[in-house]
Amino acid sequence: MFYLYTHKSYSLTHLSYFTTNQYTILILMTKAIKNYDDYTISTDGIVTSYRQSKQGRPLSPSPDGGGYPKVVLTSATKKGKHIHRLVAEAFIPNPDNKREINHIDGDKTNNHVSNLEWSTRSKNMKHAWATGLRKSKYDQYFDTFKSMRMQGGTLLSISKECGVPIPNVLTVLRRGGYIHAS
Repeated sequence: MFYLYTHKSYSLTHLSYFTTNQYTILILMTKAIKNYDDYTISTDGIVTSYRQSKQGRPLSPSPDGGGYPKVVLTSATKKGKHIHRLVAEAFIPNPDNKREINHIDGDKTNNHVSNLEWSTRSKNMKHAWATGLRKSKYDQYFDTFKSMRMQGGTLLSISKECGVPIPNVLTVLRRGGYIHAS
């Protein structure tokens, strides 16, 4: 059984749970969203509106062009806000004033506070490449490049035959673990 209690006056800053003999009770902490007093955000990314109801109404997020869930909040004006940014701003300290938020598991829709971290642009991009979330348009050629190389093809011959610049051939083979950086 699962109970979700939210209220805009809660100011707790972490997720907690406890287990009894029969149940695990999960408590999702919520906070009011800065500059939007009629809304709260929970540690798992549920945005609740109190504009028309004292009980609150969970908002349904919509994906933006990049696949990140977003909701529209209204105060003086309407503004689209990414769920992961709302969670991070509410629950994750940012002493170094980093601008980006990294989804640790790479899932853009997993906006739980435990899956988010403040990040630099550089660290976020390195994470995306390391986890395979970001790929070069040439990565699809890895198997072709590898077999051509195993048959004695040079980087120049592979480049000419496939119409791919030599540095890109080398990068794809290195990223695939076939050629080790020296």
